Amino acid sequence: MTIAALVEATRPAQWLPHAASLWGQWPRFAEALDYKRELRRAGVPTIYGHKIVRALGDTGVQAAVIARVDRQWRAIPGTERTIEVDAIATGYGFLPNVELAASCGCDLAYDRFARAWFVQCAPTMATNVPGVFVAGEITAIGGSAVALVEGRIAGLSAVQHLGALPAAAADARRAPLLRERARLNRFADALNQLFGPRPGLWEFLDGETTVCRCEEVTAGAIAACIAEGCTSAKAVKDYTRAGMGLCQGRMCRSMVSELIAAHRAIDLATVPFPHVRPPIKPVPVAALLQPERAAS
Repeated sequence: MTIAALVEATRPAQWLPHAASLWGQWPRFAEALDYKRELRRAGVPTIYGHKIVRALGDTGVQAAVIARVDRQWRAIPGTERTIEVDAIATGYGFLPNVELAASCGCDLAYDRFARAWFVQCAPTMATNVPGVFVAGEITAIGGSAVALVEGRIAGLSAVQHLGALPAAAADARRAPLLRERARLNRFADALNQLFGPRPGLWEFLDGETTVCRCEEVTAGAIAACIAEGCTSAKAVKDYTRAGMGLCQGRMCRSMVSELIAAHRAIDLATVPFPHVRPPIKPVPVAALLQPERAAS
């Protein structure tokens, strides 16, 4: 396999203001340098300050059109160029899987850098629901190192909640973990601010762009629905079936919310997170009819 190019929307100069937050995270830097060396050895060019704006091809991908972008990732007119490829891989960060926590009644908080909703929790990883503790990417996108520390904090808090560990002992054992979590989160927060998706990522959508792949609902159909008065992802789902497929909106929910905010000219944070209904994930009917057999 030959990789034609790695296209990155940010520029190295934009990373400098975050140097203080990144300082001291040497294992992460070493990992990044290893990746960079591998790309260099393979002869893969890195094109900074660009994004993919179109994929070309009839029955399959034949080329990718990229363009230079501004700080909000809006394509700069007249900077487009075409790279011949037979496959395109894109990634603009991660989305937390908060459905299970939301169905338990846990409060969610909107993150402006990730442009996503996360479970709100105390430093002890306790949520507003007594006895429910959280850890990992549903609290913030931070990587496995943060998740492991949070898991240990949540475990101590759960044991304390059950009365098997005195509060003073739990506090003492949590203290070094909380310091480590804060240190790791400085790095994670810097990355989220640097690489979190920007508004320009969605502005090149046209009416024919497929938003919900499961139900084949286009951006044009969603825009028409919003123009008729739909103000939430649930309303769009009811009228267009966007989010009613196998993934239950997991893939298109954020895009639908972005379109609602853009067409209504409102803050994305004011578009409510949709109500979660069971089953949380698609499961075989047999698992619902014969739970004792499925468990075995």
